[in-house]
Amino acid sequence: MTNNAFSNEKVNELIKKIDEVRFKISHLEKQPEDIDWISTDEGLEKFLQKLVEKQNLATKTKSVYTINDLAKMFQVTSRTIYNWKEQGRLNFVQISSKTYVTSAQLEDFFKHNEVKSFKLKNS
Repeated sequence: MTNNAFSNEKVNELIKKIDEVRFKISHLEKQPEDIDWISTDEGLEKFLQKLVEKQNLATKTKSVYTINDLAKMFQVTSRTIYNWKEQGRLNFVQISSKTYVTSAQLEDFFKHNEVKSFKLKNS
């Protein structure tokens, strides 16, 4: 299983969901083939992996930042964020007069502004 850090609360929530699924499966008169795989440890691991992927995907698409959020995050003024936006350096979503940046757009901003480190050769 992948090594992801979860809070105790999230782990307990996942365990509760797993127990609910196992309970439902055990009380079915006829277990459908597409659910039967969860009853094995390997199947359970795959099920948890899919839950984690769904959670990561949901988190990625739901995170939205305002201009003020970004200014606080980068410790710059709102004007600097607006400048990045106007220069085309930062993609954004415009809804009426409000400007938002999704976490995916923020990740893209980081990728395009990444500076690769290099090692100087000794002379």
